[in-house]
Amino acid sequence: MEYLQNLGIAVDNLGQLPEEAVHKLPIAFSHAFLLYFVKLLGNDVVLAIDKNKAYTPAKAAKVLRVISDRLSSPVILVCSDEPSYNIRRLIANKVDFIVPGKQMFLPSMMIDLKKPKINNADIKDAAPTITQVLLLWHMEKGDLNGMTMKELAKMFMTSYATVNRAVRWMEGNGLVNLTNNREKKINFIASGKGLWEKSKDYLATPIEKTLYTDDKPIGLLECGINALSEYTMINREDTNSFAVTRKYLRETNIATDESFGTTKLEIWRYSPELLSTNKVVDPLSLYLSLRGNNDERIKIELDSLIEHIKWSEE
Repeated sequence: MEYLQNLGIAVDNLGQLPEEAVHKLPIAFSHAFLLYFVKLLGNDVVLAIDKNKAYTPAKAAKVLRVISDRLSSPVILVCSDEPSYNIRRLIANKVDFIVPGKQMFLPSMMIDLKKPKINNADIKDAAPTITQVLLLWHMEKGDLNGMTMKELAKMFMTSYATVNRAVRWMEGNGLVNLTNNREKKINFIASGKGLWEKSKDYLATPIEKTLYTDDKPIGLLECGINALSEYTMINREDTNSFAVTRKYLRETNIATDESFGTTKLEIWRYSPELLSTNKVVDPLSLYLSLRGNNDERIKIELDSLIEHIKWSEE
């Protein structure tokens, strides 16, 4: 808890949760978090260190409330560096959390501390959705250099204003240059793997939420480990996994559940069909969707995935 101590906040009696306390919790919860008792600012609290980002902010809020009720103690989520949109969701769900070096939000103790803002402090914030689509398209599918905002808006079936914000975001983060003509044209500062290396820290998982169903959807793109098995040597999982959009769920009226079902559905922030060229999701979106997985076997295969991608300039 060096972060807290550097802020001058007293932290005492840090210790792992006793076995009798662990037994009060569902096994899934104790597996998802490393749990510690600690005295913080004179209060007995539980620190829940997120091991594998298994829950969305909304789901984490529910889980942490259960842990708090079972242990009769406030629970503080401790997570690694989070994109700004996830931090906003944690705050909206009134979750006590600490992102070391960045922010501490403890509404139960009336504390909200953030890292002081400086110019370009948010440079590593996740790219807006359409920005991510433009970047991945340019890396995987074709050359967007020389296109105007109007041409991009028409190509990606979105508004001029949306594309303009996306391009300005890339320009502000040093990923594109714009011509000085009356109708500005986009020029990426790199392509293929070079652009990937410069932009990957800005890119977020496409997964907005994970649901399950007992229905048998057809015509969908595979995602997750089964998609990775199509690109690498990793074995398939028994559970089928497909990438869908919220629009698809609305139009098909598939019955879903948050925890149970024979088929996993990943709800994506953009249409997986936009970037795919085969029966599975595109490799870069797949990489981003699995990047937070702590399984060493998966990490090795993800490295292999990047090494064998056919970049658009090849």
